[in-house]
Amino acid sequence: MLMWIERQTRATALATAIKTLTNQVLIIRGARQVGKTSFVMAALKAFPESKKIFINCMRSTDAQISGIDYHGRGYFGQSPQGEEFVKNLESDLGPLNQAGDVLVFVDEVDRHPFAMESVQSLAELPSNIKFIFTGS
Repeated sequence: MLMWIERQTRATALATAIKTLTNQVLIIRGARQVGKTSFVMAALKAFPESKKIFINCMRSTDAQISGIDYHGRGYFGQSPQGEEFVKNLESDLGPLNQAGDVLVFVDEVDRHPFAMESVQSLAELPSNIKFIFTGS
């Protein structure tokens, strides 16, 4: 029970950090299989009104994982600056500065060669788009 309370407290702290993100990408790194994805998913429950886009870079194509529709790493594209990724976001959301609050969760970023290279470019997008990256 103590572990659950601590985890909930930390998920609440993560949700607060996500709320205050502006023009930044939140990166959560840690050892494999320690619960990074579950941790983020618990925090995202604090944002029921936000649009959410999920990408899992371990998968090459779209897939449903635990009842959630994920795009594969192909959604991210092959551009080091993330241009293809941004085009795909605009295709799904329309003009990004008019999309409302959007949370983009990119899981397993270490499995895609350009995901981390694009961080600086993504941080320059409108502040209503918040990025959360996880990886080992």
